[in-house]
Amino acid sequence: MSQSSRDNGATYSDGLVSQPVTKNVRRTAKHNGKAQARAEVAHRTVATLRARASALQRAAEVWRLRQVTALEGDTNTRVRGQAPNEQHDADRVSEARSRESDSKSEPASADAQVEIGEQLSAISPEDMGWFRFYFDDQRWEWSEQVQRLHGYQPGTVTPTTDLVLSHKHPDDRDKVAATIDNITHTRGALSSRHRIIDANGTVRWVVIIGDQFFDDNDAAIGTHGFYVDATPAERAREAILTAKVDEIAAKRAPIEHAKGMLMLIYDINEEVAFNLLKWLSQDNNVKIRALAEQVCTNLRAAARTASLDKTVFDHALMTAPQHLAG
Repeated sequence: MSQSSRDNGATYSDGLVSQPVTKNVRRTAKHNGKAQARAEVAHRTVATLRARASALQRAAEVWRLRQVTALEGDTNTRVRGQAPNEQHDADRVSEARSRESDSKSEPASADAQVEIGEQLSAISPEDMGWFRFYFDDQRWEWSEQVQRLHGYQPGTVTPTTDLVLSHKHPDDRDKVAATIDNITHTRGALSSRHRIIDANGTVRWVVIIGDQFFDDNDAAIGTHGFYVDATPAERAREAILTAKVDEIAAKRAPIEHAKGMLMLIYDINEEVAFNLLKWLSQDNNVKIRALAEQVCTNLRAAARTASLDKTVFDHALMTAPQHLAG
C-alpha cells in the first residue's frame, strides 16, 4: 500500500480511494458550500436591515414634518395675497411638504443607508437586543437586553405572542397583532416602529428590525433581528416639536392680540380683523407680526388718553359669570 493511501486511511490497493474517504470529501464539500451560502445570506441580511432602518428613520422624519406642517397650516392657507416679505415663511412650509412628498416616492439613498448603519453601530448594548420568532409553534426568544427593555429581570420571563402583544401600547396593539399574523402566514420578516409599556408601566418607543431565517432546506422557519430602544431619540424629537410649537405660538401671539383689539373696537369678526391687518401689511410692505405688535402698542396708548367711561366695561366683566350661570 502506497504512502498516499496510508495517509488517507484507505484499505484498498494503490490507485484506489476508499469509500469512507469519498464520503468525507463529499461531506466536507457540502458543509463548505452551506457555510458559504450562509455567509452570503448573512451579508444580504445586514444590507436589508440597514435599508429597513433607513426607511423607518425617513418615515419618522415624514411624521415630524406632518406635525409641523399641520401646526403651520393656518398660516399656509393665507399665502395668497401676503406681503412680499411674508412669502419666505410660506415657502418654508411648502418646502417641508415637498420633502414629505419626495420621501414617500423615493427610496433611501445609499448614503442614507450608510448613515443609519453607522448610527446603529453606535448604539450601546443596553439600547439594543436580539429576538427570534418561530412561525410554526409561535415560539419567541428574547435576549437579556430585550427582557430588560420590557421590564423583566433576565431569566424570569418566557415570551409568548400573548405576552408580546400585552406589552404593546393600546393605540399600537392592533397594528402589531395584524403584522404578526401576516408574517406568520406569509413567512415574512418582522419590522415595525411602535410603543410598548414595560412591566413597570413606562412607555417606550421601540424599532424592530428583522429578517427571515431558514432551515437546512432553505425554507423560511422564522424571523429574527433586533429591538432598538428609540425612546431617547423620540424624546429629543418631541422636544424639537415642542420648541417649534412654542416658536409658532410666540409668532402668532401679537397677531391674535391685535385681532382681538380690532374686533372689540370696530365690532368686527376675526376674519375681517385679520384681513385688515393683512391689507395694512401689504400696503406698507411690512411684516404682519411687526405690524401687529405696533398696532397693539398704539391702541393701548390711545386707550390711556381717550376719555372712555370704563365703568361700562367693568360692569360687562363682572356680570359675565352671571350670564353663563343663567
